Amino acid sequence: MRNNIFLFIFLSYILSCEKTEDSSTSSTFATEMLSAVNKLRKSGCNCGSATTELKWNAKLEAAALRHAKDMSENNHFSHTGTDNSTFDKRIKAAGYSFKAAGENIAYGYSSISSVMKSWENSSGHCKNMMNASYTEMGAAKVGIYWVQVFAAPSK
Repeated sequence: MRNNIFLFIFLSYILSCEKTEDSSTSSTFATEMLSAVNKLRKSGCNCGSATTELKWNAKLEAAALRHAKDMSENNHFSHTGTDNSTFDKRIKAAGYSFKAAGENIAYGYSSISSVMKSWENSSGHCKNMMNASYTEMGAAKVGIYWVQVFAAPSK
């Protein structure tokens, strides 16, 4: 009985300490993510030459957050949402009209620097971050799920 009480207290403590980070409330997250991507774009890398900086866009952040929440809540990892949405449909649903767009997803990383390194070492993800056609981005992290959304607005 005593062991069961200890186990209950221990598990309660662990669960109360576990937080699902919702990046939508963190301007620090947005600043740090945008800075990391723009640093890469400014210096160039193995998948692309130096290019212009991106601007943060709240609608793209909303599209990223929608997908990060969906993946986190449903323990699902895919570019296709559990509602069969695709990144272009999520971007449009957030009220953003675009002529070019892309998405990066990841899970399991503990920091912006570690997820950025992973994306930089993946050809397709790296090309998204370095794509000179994109002028704006948004991103989100919920729990261990990360999403970046890149786009160029339609004129």
